[in-house]
Amino acid sequence: MNSVQAVNKSPNINVELDGDMPSHYALSAILLQNLNMLERCEPGIIEDNDIEFLHTFRVVGRRSRCLINQLKKIYSVSRITRFKKAFAWLSDFTSLHRDLDVFLADFSGYENRIAHNGINDLEPLRFYLESQRLQEHHFLLNALSSKRYASFKQSWREYLLQTEIQAPRTLNSQVPINQVVNKAIWRNYRKIIKQGKQMVSGYEYDAIHTLRKDAKKLRYLLESFKSIYAIDEINRTIKVLKRLQNNLGEIVDMHTQKFMLEQWKQDLLEENSSTAETQLAINQLVLLCNEGERVANRKFIKCFKQFSVKSNQKLFQHVFH
Repeated sequence: MNSVQAVNKSPNINVELDGDMPSHYALSAILLQNLNMLERCEPGIIEDNDIEFLHTFRVVGRRSRCLINQLKKIYSVSRITRFKKAFAWLSDFTSLHRDLDVFLADFSGYENRIAHNGINDLEPLRFYLESQRLQEHHFLLNALSSKRYASFKQSWREYLLQTEIQAPRTLNSQVPINQVVNKAIWRNYRKIIKQGKQMVSGYEYDAIHTLRKDAKKLRYLLESFKSIYAIDEINRTIKVLKRLQNNLGEIVDMHTQKFMLEQWKQDLLEENSSTAETQLAINQLVLLCNEGERVANRKFIKCFKQFSVKSNQKLFQHVFH
């Protein structure tokens, strides 16, 4: 096993905090570990033997951005705005790369579902996606070696080290971290409950997409600050949220993939690199995605009701309110 393979690819946070710690210290400690994780993923992304390095890189970036946005009035808005933009940039230039990674990882399964007489008509699509991924990986390597990325990491680390020691002159910087986190978690939890109840009688896809993003924000908060809560209680809150997240993720993934397939089908036509059989095979995949989305949609009401039962509401209220 080489040194890159031996690196821990897990995005899990393991900073031990006390709930009475001032918020500026606790948040900066968490974000410093996120930055360290970001940097640990770089060799694995460059070597490109395991797609989980990029996945962790994206999770860590989104989580950092979420914590900055959700834990309000700890950092100075004027100082933190440019870092928010940097994390948005990280997400943008890795998004398509990750989508291609996921689709190609599942490609053999797709081929097996629609192959006939041992013939796989999706090979032109595989070749096209692999060439697109190669291009995206080239863009990614350029971004990771850019002055912009190096400058972001240096200035972000310097800011976090400074704010870990010296409290910013903001309303919540010296408030105990458990008070600020409790407020953020409770606010996000109530928002999800309100949104879900409105969707029980019917909803559009955009509502599902928004609910999924809000559920991710809640998950980042819960997992980042696990150490300041009783382990059994915090694990129960994460467990009930995971069930809902799995359903929302399935709906969004199926919905996204069918539109990506339609776009890829058009791209192949324009490049004259697709046969009629390939076009029909892609159409079959679109139908499979449609059916997968319908099945997951039918499960949503049940999943949300399980998430929002009184016992779970009492659990969240007891722990965070």
